Amino acid sequence: MSNNQSQNRFDRTLDWEDAQAVLDVCGTVQGAVVSVAGGADIALSLLTKSFSSLTVVASNKTERMLFELKLKAIQSLHPDNVYNLIGIHPGGRRVFVYHQLREVLSSEAKLWWDRHENFIREGILESGQQEKHHQRLKKLMKRLRLNMETIPISSLQNHKRWTLLDPILRTIIDSRAHEDFWQNDNPYAHMLLNHQWDVDLLQSGMPSLSYEGMQSIQRSKMGLLMIT
Repeated sequence: MSNNQSQNRFDRTLDWEDAQAVLDVCGTVQGAVVSVAGGADIALSLLTKSFSSLTVVASNKTERMLFELKLKAIQSLHPDNVYNLIGIHPGGRRVFVYHQLREVLSSEAKLWWDRHENFIREGILESGQQEKHHQRLKKLMKRLRLNMETIPISSLQNHKRWTLLDPILRTIIDSRAHEDFWQNDNPYAHMLLNHQWDVDLLQSGMPSLSYEGMQSIQRSKMGLLMIT
């Protein structure tokens, strides 16, 4: 892979860590905070709190462009159009919504996303390397006839076919496959195994992408610094 391709590759486009757990830990914190950009969701979730300032550190330009796109989308668009833009809703309007948003992006972000409009067209949440691993997992589960609609997550690890899939999950997915992760009320487990960006699950599992969270980010007066 060329250096340019590597720099433009999304490692992940959704934060799979538990953003609510981060917010709970930070509940008594005051003053300035720092977050890693990553898939942008945890950093954005911190904007729902009342810190004096937030510094977001991106390891590369791609992460920074993703953070800016999500932030500007949440600040400028109706939540349903945010979902359209990042690929939760079916395709058809994604590029149209991007061109509505484009005018509020920085000059650098406009140029970058114009060059990579295919990420938006295909669905941003389908573009990360980790999300592609999840797609592979879903195909393997289908091949093994592990249907999450009929097999509760809590009993999945006791299923005889899981012994074939679990080593693959641990090595290529890195899904934190400990016992608590597979509880039925864990939205991350649902999203990983079903690979469905369900709006209802996002309401409970992703503060920055819930309706309430997006409204809180829109109201935020927190000082924000973005660095690479």
